[in-house]
Amino acid sequence: MLEGIVATILSNYLGKYIQGLERENLKIALRSGEVELENLELRKETLDDFDLPLTVKESFLGKLRMTIPWKALGSEPALIRIERLYLIVQPTKQTEYDHEKEQMRSQKTKLSAVALAEMLGKTKVDSASEHQPKPAQNDKQNESFTQRMITKIVDNLQIFIDKVHIRYEDDRTNP
Repeated sequence: MLEGIVATILSNYLGKYIQGLERENLKIALRSGEVELENLELRKETLDDFDLPLTVKESFLGKLRMTIPWKALGSEPALIRIERLYLIVQPTKQTEYDHEKEQMRSQKTKLSAVALAEMLGKTKVDSASEHQPKPAQNDKQNESFTQRMITKIVDNLQIFIDKVHIRYEDDRTNP
């Protein structure tokens, strides 16, 4: 069960930046608590979420190592180590302002924030309904356990990035 939770978190958040990172692969590898993936490639749209005027032209991620301490999840941090990150970036094409495109991007950002809040269990719960017994009490307990585990993993997450090389190329200075 815990492996499924972590696999979902990793595939949802890292999967949108890294090509070939699939939940099924992570679920199998996470059982040992150690995951090491090598020779990965970042998606071309990786920098879009950060509102930078850059796009990824080429990328290489040498090693992605994840450690989840299942037996001491509350006291030890979950670790993500990224080693040898090489990026070749270029400026985005200068276009005129497109109001519809900007609204769609804003809507996408809001939906991502809502999805994150729901996943982490940060949605507001009516305090009166918490204390009343419900027929589906067992489902609520399982859901709250899952939410607590997700929150604990995210709160104790440490990310280390080593050996980063970013090269900027454009048509003017590098024809």
